Amino acid sequence: MKKTIPNLFRDYATSELSQDAFICWLLAWTGYKSDDPEQEELRRCGRELVLDLLKRDKDRKPVELPEEFEIDIHKQDKGIDVLALIDNKHVLLIEDKTTTGTHGDQLERYYDHAEGGRTKLGAVKPEDIYRIYFKTGNQPRAEDNRIERETGYRVFLREDFLRVLDRYEGENAILSDYRCYLQDLEDRANSYKEWREDSDKSWSALENWEAWEGFFRRLERDILDGNRGDINPPSGGGFLCFWWGHGGEPETHLHIKSDSQELRFMVYEDEKEKRTDTRNKWHGLFKKAGNRNEERVIKPERFGVGANMAAAVWKENWMAFGEDGKLDVEGTVANLKEAEKVLRSAQALAKAKAP
Repeated sequence: MKKTIPNLFRDYATSELSQDAFICWLLAWTGYKSDDPEQEELRRCGRELVLDLLKRDKDRKPVELPEEFEIDIHKQDKGIDVLALIDNKHVLLIEDKTTTGTHGDQLERYYDHAEGGRTKLGAVKPEDIYRIYFKTGNQPRAEDNRIERETGYRVFLREDFLRVLDRYEGENAILSDYRCYLQDLEDRANSYKEWREDSDKSWSALENWEAWEGFFRRLERDILDGNRGDINPPSGGGFLCFWWGHGGEPETHLHIKSDSQELRFMVYEDEKEKRTDTRNKWHGLFKKAGNRNEERVIKPERFGVGANMAAAVWKENWMAFGEDGKLDVEGTVANLKEAEKVLRSAQALAKAKAP
């Protein structure tokens, strides 16, 4: 017999279309008034989702809705995942994503369809359209910011949806299954907090992919402005990268790979014949900047010959661990900030020596 309780969304309804259906189903409850306490709790939860989505845009005045209102929902209208007319006025245009990202001009195209009156809702005022990028998979903060900056959509994340669903106090099996499924995704992304110093330290990216995604997203929050960090898609055997601190001439930055856990000081040299000299020069600059009081920066095991080269590596383990053996996130961030100081110092030294 199976020991794991079956979950509709984890085990069977795994596509983005299934998530579209759940969103539509929950929104639909907002237009259904009932004397049944369980059904009324679903209506309340759906209403809270609507209110949360409508307040995503901080540049607009808060929307006030009556306790009861009509809702008109359309799925896959002109390719739009979820399109809903709220209280005969406000339009929710939702692009729903799980693990995939945007492609081409789809976000702009969907808005043009709605604004141009080409959907089943007909003519609507642009100021009544609320564009939502609904994302439940792991995504870099840099991508959150890019979407909001470039497309006018407001990002609604898994953690945002969980805050709504966690306020639900009923026992509906569909909602409970979906909430458990979503919480499991969140727990796996946050499992980096359980990494231990006394483990075998392998932390294979293939086995801990979601944990590394969650960890890098945390680093984006704590050491970057949200635009400079990134997560690479799988490459080769599968690994994730995180880099920040870009600057200087030639360009230098810090770089972490999940499959090696090395903290590298990188330099970019496009011209092949200059790479050895450039790498050796920056190796010296990184060591001079980092080893003033103690040796913290050393030569990498191998330099490499590509345009993007590791000129030095952080000597000690940049991951900090507490007395309980678990990862100390704050201590780890402090170590990375120290490495960034070394990077900035080396960049300043190079600039001072430039003719």
